[in-house]
Formats: sequence, structure tokens, C-alpha cells
Amino acid sequence: MRHTLPILLMLASFATEVHAQSPLRFQMYEGADPALFPNSILIMGEREAVLIDGQWWLSEGAKVAVEQSGRELTTVLITHAHPDHYTGLAPVLERFPDARVLARRAVQEVIRYEYPAKLRHWQELVPDEMPVEVPVPEIFDGDSIMLEGHEIRFVDLGPGETLHATAFYIPSASALVVGDLIFNGTHAYFADLDNPDIWIETLESLHDIGPIDTIYPGHGPAGGPEMIDAMIEYIAAYKSAAPPRTRVADIARAMTARYPDYRGAVLLWVTRGPGFGLSGAAELGVPPEVFPGPPPEEQ
Repeated sequence: MRHTLPILLMLASFATEVHAQSPLRFQMYEGADPALFPNSILIMGEREAVLIDGQWWLSEGAKVAVEQSGRELTTVLITHAHPDHYTGLAPVLERFPDARVLARRAVQEVIRYEYPAKLRHWQELVPDEMPVEVPVPEIFDGDSIMLEGHEIRFVDLGPGETLHATAFYIPSASALVVGDLIFNGTHAYFADLDNPDIWIETLESLHDIGPIDTIYPGHGPAGGPEMIDAMIEYIAAYKSAAPPRTRVADIARAMTARYPDYRGAVLLWVTRGPGFGLSGAAELGVPPEVFPGPPPEEQ
């Protein structure tokens, strides 16, 4: 009997090792430059996977669909309702028809009600790359989902690049997927809110989430938590270059001069409303290498 307890403890230790969670793997797919190079993040367990954000173009979504590395895709999570993060999902869902698409209520409602206007806005530029209809996510009100024993936590963000957005925190990997709250090494899109102060405030709140080793931004390469401060510095530079009533052309030129190595200058030029559409890119002074315009009409 005196040997029973050590044997039981040894067996318990062995069982713990057998049932320990396998670490998750992260794979980031970056879209093509003309499609604004959005990131899709695949989080992989041993058998199943979760995808965070789709792509803009259907052709780019088809590439994401083949990147599943043999796992069964169970869930797609959407960070926010900008078309470059969800309109290319159809090829992914064709391959994995049982996958659920989840988003917060506010994000879901923007996708559901605004997509026809988004399609009309962009169809001249990418006539065959955006579907007539898009998958509308299910509304998810919970705190988290699980992937093979690992928590993927929903983080409701304050206003930043857009009004309604969600980040996803994976505590077991000290990883944070932030969507377009952070652009890393690329110019940012300000046309939704154009409110640098509130964007900086939301960025600073990321420090309260928990330990972070890796951040996956909406555009640009993954990196460490230092990219939070780098994004704050970039937004502060934008604020200096863009006081009220400053022309978009002047803002774009100032920011590209200050950050000449950053990609995505077109994001500084893409504004909402009639100013861009009526005047036209060339008339506003957009360099042709930044925005060549819609494809020529067939004769």
C-alpha cells in the first residue's frame, strides 16, 4: 500500500500531460496591394480553426479558402464592417458551409443595412470582385468562444478608425487581433470618423486588456505591443497635418512626405461623400500611381 500513492500521483501527472492543451498556431494572409492588403488571421488548433476577417475581393477570399492547413473551419469572426474585411468571404463559406460567421450587433447591423451602398460606391472600381449579396453574420453577445480549450475573448472597442469594432484577445497565446484599430507600416483610413483624439484614447485602452506579446493589425505585418505607441505617434502626426478645413490633398501630401516608406497612400485620399466622387481623383490632385482610376470601359 505504501507504493500506491506515488503510483497514483505519477498516473495523474501523466494524464495531465496527455490532456494538456496543444498550443495554437497563427497564420496571417495578406491581401493584394490593389485590394488594400487587408489581413485575415487564421487561428489553428490540432483539428479545428477560427478565421478572423475575410478579404475585400472574391479572388482574394478564394486564396484564403485554401489556407486552412487541413483543419475544419468552425467560425469566422468579423472585427468591423468595412468591405475589405468581409465581402470576400463567399469562397471560404463555400468550402466550409457549416462555419458560423459571428459579429457584435452593431457590426452586424452596419453590414446588413449598408452593404448595398458600399457595393454601389465601389462597383466602378472592382465590378467583378464584390458580390451582389454578402453573408450577414450572426449576432454574438457572449464574452468569448473556445477553440480546442483555448479562449478567444471578444473585446468591444471604443471609437477609432470606425465607430463600431471588436478586437479578439487570445490569453493562452498573449495575442491580440485588433482589426483596423492599428495599421502597421501603412497609412491609415480616417474617412469614417476623422477624430484623432478618440482614436488615441481607444488605442491606449489596449494596455488594460492583459499581457500582449503579438498584435495582428488590420493592415501591415504582425508585431509586438510597441506598435500601439507607433500608431499613436502616427495619429498625432495626422492631427498636426489635418486641422479643420484642411484639404484632403494637403493632408495626404503632408503625411506621405512624413512617412515616405509607408504603403497604402490611397487610404489618405479615399474620402466619403460627393467631394471625391464629383471632382474625381485627378481633379483633386491624386497622383496616378496612387489611384489610377476605374478600368476603361469596353468599346
